[in-house]
Amino acid sequence: MKLVILYGGVRKKNTYKLVETLKEELLACGPVEFSEIRAHDLPLPYCNSCYSCFFEGESDCPHAEILKPVLEEIIGSDGVIMASPVYSLQISAALKNIIDHLSFVVHRPVMANKKGVAISSTAGAGHKKATSYMKEILHLWGMDKVYSLPVRVAAHELEIGKGLQKKIKRIAGRLYDDIAGRKMYNPSLKNLFYFSIWKAVAEMGKEEGTVDYIYWRDRGWLKEDYFHPIGFPKNKIGRLVYKMTGFGMRKKG
Repeated sequence: MKLVILYGGVRKKNTYKLVETLKEELLACGPVEFSEIRAHDLPLPYCNSCYSCFFEGESDCPHAEILKPVLEEIIGSDGVIMASPVYSLQISAALKNIIDHLSFVVHRPVMANKKGVAISSTAGAGHKKATSYMKEILHLWGMDKVYSLPVRVAAHELEIGKGLQKKIKRIAGRLYDDIAGRKMYNPSLKNLFYFSIWKAVAEMGKEEGTVDYIYWRDRGWLKEDYFHPIGFPKNKIGRLVYKMTGFGMRKKG
């Protein structure tokens, strides 16, 4: 089992301590290989919104050489632990910069059916908002299950008490079992909408042979209701959203 840690903090303080505790609990469940990507250590310029990754492919990004090893680590993993301290009610700019560069992954979800954890801490406010944002990003990358750990620290130094330790242990156990058992979760309506909408977007590129269309076609998703089989009524809901989205786009075009 391999997990990638995308860490948005500069210091190895409270949020990093939460990540380290989660790692310890995961290792107690069984063998796990971790790789860590520290956002502030990457010499990654800001995304300049050139749209090359959307229309030509991620290899055409002007920062592709910096981003390539990050993307390879993510794709080669069984899941992602995304963590960031709170900076002005949100995640750090360095982590957001990586997410911005990976915006094309929303179109071409490289983490379909994989699992994740979103972690954030603060001495004030914003931990729930930051964690919720990271959780949604991981779902947009294709993950069918993302656990969250927002923590408000009452003191300067985080002390992991029995209650918090128990919660981290529970998340670790479930995450490990999910990955080891190859468990597939029934999508929420929101995630089903995401799939159906991006499926329609990909289908619209059939005639031009866009990178999105080729990606979805090669994985067989254009013929499916979700990344993995789902039953009634969500399969019917997904098909309806797909048809409505496709109709709206053709009408607009």
